[in-house]
Amino acid sequence: MCIRDRYQRRVHGDLRKKVAFEFRMEEKVNKFESLLGNAQANKAAIETLVTELKVDFVKSGLQSQAGSVDLYRRFNELLVFAALEANNIDEFLNALSRLKGIYAASTTQSQHYYLVTALELLYNLSNNRMTEFHSALELLRPDDLSNNLIDYVVKLERAFQIGSYGDVLRARDNLPSPYFKPFMARINSAIAFEISRSLERAYQSLDLADAKKIYKVQNDDDLQAIIRDGQASAEENGYQWTLQGNQLSFRPLEQDRKGYDSKAVIGKMLEYTQELEKIV
Repeated sequence: MCIRDRYQRRVHGDLRKKVAFEFRMEEKVNKFESLLGNAQANKAAIETLVTELKVDFVKSGLQSQAGSVDLYRRFNELLVFAALEANNIDEFLNALSRLKGIYAASTTQSQHYYLVTALELLYNLSNNRMTEFHSALELLRPDDLSNNLIDYVVKLERAFQIGSYGDVLRARDNLPSPYFKPFMARINSAIAFEISRSLERAYQSLDLADAKKIYKVQNDDDLQAIIRDGQASAEENGYQWTLQGNQLSFRPLEQDRKGYDSKAVIGKMLEYTQELEKIV
């Protein structure tokens, strides 16, 4: 066998190995996506598979090879979702960082592009990273803003900034994606903090049934958690909270209440004051 024949056979052999390896990689990514359908139950299997895929991508160099970038993009998109399921923000941010570079260089748009982009915006909003939020927003194309996922986050930010907390609280009941949940929980906590500060100025005491309606919570446990948080932060804001029976009292430590109009304060902070007044 001549040298040329041996060379061609080697090249063909290497090519077959490469194709077979890429096929196995795609099968692993498909399995990863399948396991995400029940992420909590498959947590251990997902962790093992993610570790294998990371090693395989690095060793093979597929993440930078033409024709394989789409597979690496898909892997990182799934990694974003898996990280949120596992409450692993570091993993989420690392995958997000890689995807931003991949998206910028890609000539085709992924089916998960809008969801990942919306999650980046929501992360910035929920962590009060407003400079990063608006910088990311400015990089979007006009067509991107009409997408329902991105439009949801943009409207949420506007409502939060102008103090339309009723709109924000209602938005949590209509999430366009379950992956929004962890970030909405942070936003809800921020809103609860703002509402608590308003209640301190507006009321001397408040019935717990009315407090539920103001905070828009359905059960006693959720309200008790909010009250505990309010009690912990009240003193640094000049108030003391006291819970006696079904009454929650707010006492200023130094400042008196003169000059505060409870209806005006609550009306400004909560859009559903009129509904509350009908109950009270």
